[in-house]
Amino acid sequence: MAEGWRVLVHGGVALTTDPGPAAAFLRASTPGAYTTTRTLDGASSLLLWERHMARLSESLSLLHQASPHLYPHLREGIDVKKLVLPSIAESLAKSIELRRAEEEINLTVLLCGSEKEQAQDSSGCEVYVHASNYRAVNRDEILPGARVAVMGPGRELARAKYSLWASTRQVLENVKPSNINEIILSNDGDSLLEGTLTNFFVVKVRDSKTWNEENHQKAAESDDHSRFQLTDYEVLTAPLSAGVLPGVMRNLVIEWFADSSTRDKHSDASLRVQALDSRLGPQAVHRNRMAKLQLGGVRESNATYP
Repeated sequence: MAEGWRVLVHGGVALTTDPGPAAAFLRASTPGAYTTTRTLDGASSLLLWERHMARLSESLSLLHQASPHLYPHLREGIDVKKLVLPSIAESLAKSIELRRAEEEINLTVLLCGSEKEQAQDSSGCEVYVHASNYRAVNRDEILPGARVAVMGPGRELARAKYSLWASTRQVLENVKPSNINEIILSNDGDSLLEGTLTNFFVVKVRDSKTWNEENHQKAAESDDHSRFQLTDYEVLTAPLSAGVLPGVMRNLVIEWFADSSTRDKHSDASLRVQALDSRLGPQAVHRNRMAKLQLGGVRESNATYP
């Protein structure tokens, strides 16, 4: 068993060649719609499976509308989840044979257009699933922040998760300073869009006169999140119209704060997530400026294997 194993499945059949890392595989493949998720709980379930399939289906539709040449023989009304299931199942079966007990499995699903005209009952898509090992990060290993550079530009056709982005991202990775581990995209150096690998949110204090830094720090260090006075804060993120990906995690954050049942769990919670311009002013952010940001995550209940 290799230390860093990889599996590539095409149309439900495992290939014998090493596809390389997922990003390299995407750069080398015919461009198309893709999504990336992973297993959790000892490879017993898939993280946000239904959401990823919905986003993959939407990306496929958007790319077909914007660039019909990518999918010249795409059949309308295909069931994307049903289409990818054989390849998902085969990639998981092969991966489970290779994984160590503590490892999870990264999965990248790519839908490319078929180059040749297919039979009438075909989808017109080529399905690839790239799988590789993933070791879950322990809480003690999470860094307190990230060093970022504000660079650009934003994604083209940002509403679709398009594999050509892997090549664009590589260009930015090649020119970023060596001490930077994330890039925040910006078309003008002022309006902040999203990270190349992460979502970007600004947590804003509503009233600086009443905000108590000591109490905030105590609440942040406590596992009792009810100690936060959520009405003290606003969470801002760039609107989709600015050119950001409607990502799975981005949507989860917005839904979490918009959900009245969630707000009712807190005695004083009416925190709003606004899809607003995150402009901080021309003097606040400059191209290639470095900053320290606190990064967090959101988790939803997960579906079992389909």
